Amino acid sequence: DSGEDFGVIFSSFTGSDRNESLPEGLREVTITDDDSIPPYAFASCTSLNKITLNGSVDALQAHTFEGCYNLQRVTLPDTLVYVFEYAFAECTGLLALDLPSGIKTIGDYAFYECKGIQTLTIPDSVTQVGSHAFHSLRNLKSFTIGKGITKISDSMFRYCYNLETIVIPDHITEVGDYAFSACGGAEKIVIPDSVEKIGKEAFSCCVSIKELYYPASVKFIGEDQFRDMNYITVYYGGSKETWQSFGVKSDLVTMHYNVKDPDTHKTLKSHTPATCTKIGNKVYGCACG
Repeated sequence: DSGEDFGVIFSSFTGSDRNESLPEGLREVTITDDDSIPPYAFASCTSLNKITLNGSVDALQAHTFEGCYNLQRVTLPDTLVYVFEYAFAECTGLLALDLPSGIKTIGDYAFYECKGIQTLTIPDSVTQVGSHAFHSLRNLKSFTIGKGITKISDSMFRYCYNLETIVIPDHITEVGDYAFSACGGAEKIVIPDSVEKIGKEAFSCCVSIKELYYPASVKFIGEDQFRDMNYITVYYGGSKETWQSFGVKSDLVTMHYNVKDPDTHKTLKSHTPATCTKIGNKVYGCACG
């Protein structure tokens, strides 16, 4: 608070454990010209409230700010490219996250349990997001995923209880295991025609979901898809035979097949050709009861 400059506070720190050289009561940190911050540099610095990264910092190493649970404000530089595993894990007081437009990689558990974040935008520059990266952002209400990502990683948004609507963008081809598991507040999930694979328990325990539409583009669905989602209605764009080939347990699910329109729940009836004695059936739609 006094504005005292402590100088370089991790020059001899090896990054193998907690940095014992941090000044007691350290509240604000500004890094201006270091392009490499060692792992664990500020881990468990519970007094830390604000971080400003300027200069040429291009990477935040593993566990750099893990456990800084009073950290509320972070300014990340445009030079930042990599955020490695657990970099901000358990920064439970972090109120907002503004990812710079040049970032490319977000590691496993990078923002795990950053409970204060309410909105999230992943820039188009990001091409890789690790598993559990945004696990347990319990106040997260909405997210936007940039066009550089084609897979929602395993447990990426697991336990994000307050997500209101889950809209998967149309550049996503795969949804990983447990990707949205236990997002109990979500009342709607939108899966686009671009998705081909949905992993194990991707939407399990989303207890507020009453209806779910799977497009015909989906070629693989993992097991326990509807765990703790009893008595929901599922609309599938493909045939009953294709759905059954997935081996998904649907005992307590009301199924509708050949659904061509996820909004009106119209089913696609197959064409029966005419013969010399019978008039053939045309392709037509009907609303599911």
